[in-house]
Amino acid sequence: MGASLKHVVIRAGTAAPRHEQPHEQFVIVVEGRALLTCEAGPVDLRPGMAIRFDPGAWHSADFVEDTVLIEVTLNPAG
Repeated sequence: MGASLKHVVIRAGTAAPRHEQPHEQFVIVVEGRALLTCEAGPVDLRPGMAIRFDPGAWHSADFVEDTVLIEVTLNPAG
């Protein structure tokens, strides 16, 4: 199994429309703030928070402040 690690900077006012990834993903908020919407409901993402998405789990986000994220995506073997 492989993985990718990304440092992502997103400007305030950016919207990420509803989407999903085919792989398991973890997101850690380093700084900023985003309003996440997912099947479990809304989440106010703030620094120090981490969230995990199952493969195929839909989500969307509105970034209300300049935000820095660390994304870890796990790729299945093969």
